[in-house]
Amino acid sequence: MTFPEEWAWIEDLPEAWVPPQELMLPTDNPRLNLPIQMLASSTVGNDVIELIGQFVTQGAAFSRWHGAVGNRTKEPRELAMLSLRRSEGVRNVFESWKKYLNAFEAHEGVAIKLSKEYGALVEALQAAIADLENSRT
Repeated sequence: MTFPEEWAWIEDLPEAWVPPQELMLPTDNPRLNLPIQMLASSTVGNDVIELIGQFVTQGAAFSRWHGAVGNRTKEPRELAMLSLRRSEGVRNVFESWKKYLNAFEAHEGVAIKLSKEYGALVEALQAAIADLENSRT
């Protein structure tokens, strides 16, 4: 696709993550579907439930900021990069989530055998939350 000269930077953007089909339900928003699926699974503790809540909250705050403030104060290229970073955070959480679920099934939910995957899920959520929060500054 050919863009006007002032938008030529679009061709240099990194390729965006395409969420898998399993994240397209129950809504058409993978950023909401992932937390819904995580909460519905009943395989996580209250610490992760709290992080999921923060993940959703920070995602909503980012969307609000993007539409109300970011569009007025940031260049289009910077906004595009911020959106790509947000998508990357969702991808990282999703990948950690899938690894945790696979380990949970393989070890029949024995917590002591899941500490590595559970810790990675916690870290992915914390990183995504921090990134969403920091991208509004």
